[in-house]
Amino acid sequence: SIVVYCGPMMASKTTRLFIDVERARFRRERIVVAKPRVDTRYDSECVVTHMGLKLPAIAVSDAAELELVTSAADFIAVDEAFMLPGCADVLVRARNRGASSSVSTLDVSASGEPFEESMRLLSIATEVIKLYAACVECSAPARATRSKIGSPPTQRDVRIGGHDIYEPVCWRHHPSSKAVTVSDSSHVSGLE
Repeated sequence: SIVVYCGPMMASKTTRLFIDVERARFRRERIVVAKPRVDTRYDSECVVTHMGLKLPAIAVSDAAELELVTSAADFIAVDEAFMLPGCADVLVRARNRGASSSVSTLDVSASGEPFEESMRLLSIATEVIKLYAACVECSAPARATRSKIGSPPTQRDVRIGGHDIYEPVCWRHHPSSKAVTVSDSSHVSGLE
């Protein structure tokens, strides 16, 4: 199986990944936890939740490194998968040899554009779990991430950061017209 946890910043995606790793430990599986080498927000050698929980991880630069370190794993956990182009292909090959995977990823950038690798992951996933945070403006379900500083980066120009740079918002409070794909009537009908 390939389980993908996606959604905005502060939606507990990494926390859900930790739970899956713990379940794999109970099953006595060979586990590999991986993270993008460029993501050094809290720790360069651990996956860290925004609440400070840590899990040792192998930092990888690209899909080739991910494939190398996961080749003998029964269970693969990948944090911030949108930063690893080719990750989806590696996980499909792992699934084909019998390994299971769980992935946490942003699905949409702060500029409102879908991340290409996330879209690939969603298309091959056995299960997709969309998680939400609370909008910092109105407490509605936050389905997007908003940049707190300057113009938001595009998916090609990722600005790595945590709650110091980003905050979760509902689509109504997201500044990007590209991000708004549902009419304002969705908010009135209770979908937002």
